[in-house]
Amino acid sequence: MSTKSQPSTRRDDDFDVIVVGFGAAGASAALEAAESGARVAILDRFHGGGATAASGAVIYAGGGTPYQGAAGYDDTPEAMHRYLKLEVGDVVSDTTLRRFCEQSTENIAWLEESGVPFEASLCPFKTSYPTDDYYLYFSGNELVHPYKEQAKPAPRGHRAKGRGISGLTLFRGLREA
Repeated sequence: MSTKSQPSTRRDDDFDVIVVGFGAAGASAALEAAESGARVAILDRFHGGGATAASGAVIYAGGGTPYQGAAGYDDTPEAMHRYLKLEVGDVVSDTTLRRFCEQSTENIAWLEESGVPFEASLCPFKTSYPTDDYYLYFSGNELVHPYKEQAKPAPRGHRAKGRGISGLTLFRGLREA
């Protein structure tokens, strides 16, 4: 192989943050770092999207998202915490779980501000993944015993609005941000 065909390994650029992998997690990390003023480089062996592009783009969020409210559900971080504590037990520390529940609405807002579309169309039946007609759904055991006795049931599965498996919609929003 001639040296002309080999890629250069010399780089003169300096970066504060190097993100390896350009799926939803990598894109989110890069956006947060850039918003904080960091110079960011993103490395991915393909064109980006990773497993996110092939995923269902389901974001588990509650505690009173605008989509829950528009669908007629008054969820709270406390109710979400009670449900999830019963669901996950001690697998996640209580501090982490509480923070997740309290920041859940902010996470959805950040994704939406980054260009990821959501919708309040509530799926009227239990499903593991709603059709293209619905983008909000009961994604867990919220409606069954003993969970419904511990916390007022609320739909917390928020699917990015897109046709079919909408992971590419989620990634495109983050990529274009």
